[in-house]
Amino acid sequence: VAAPAGVGTITGMVREPSGLPISNAEIVVEGQGTRARTDATGAYRLLAIPAGTVTLTARRLGFRSVTRTVELPSGGLATASW
Repeated sequence: VAAPAGVGTITGMVREPSGLPISNAEIVVEGQGTRARTDATGAYRLLAIPAGTVTLTARRLGFRSVTRTVELPSGGLATASW
């Protein structure tokens, strides 16, 4: 199902440098307050995010926070993984 015009979906994975998934990491859309948590496989999904340049921060206790910027097309999908 495509996202409505003007918004999109962001998906991705959060992993340790060794490749192991990081569960329960918080992914925050900066400036919006929208957030998601990773599942046991390190995957997350953010729905109905306004299209354009989006800055995301991943954080979890015991790990340093990391920020990524993605371009999210209107009605489309972007991927941001760490």
